Amino acid sequence: MLSLFPQLLDWGWYVPFIFRIFLGFYFFFIGYSFTRSSRAKSGQDSLAWLILGALIILLSLGFLLGVYVQIVGVIGFTLSLLAIYFKHKNASFTPETVKYYLLLGVVSLSLLFLGAGPHAFDLPL
Repeated sequence: MLSLFPQLLDWGWYVPFIFRIFLGFYFFFIGYSFTRSSRAKSGQDSLAWLILGALIILLSLGFLLGVYVQIVGVIGFTLSLLAIYFKHKNASFTPETVKYYLLLGVVSLSLLFLGAGPHAFDLPL
């Protein structure tokens, strides 16, 4: 079947870039909220939330800068699966729905196969 807009197929190379930027901003805000919530807690839980938030912020920087995108995509997929698991356990820190986390996981996993796209430090596939 012919494409309705064949000129748009030339821009398909930018799809991984859009995915990376979306995931980078989303994971940055999640990591920032975890580090902010660590200040409200005290003791060992506070340190655990701070470390988790810092690691998620590093993950988001990997997406935004395009560094080791395939590895970062697998980590993002794993975090999405963990969020789905905790959502089924009725955790209070997973505000979105299971479908949203599934979408994040699929987009993260797609970067494993699509590569980093343009404007990244990774070499193109």
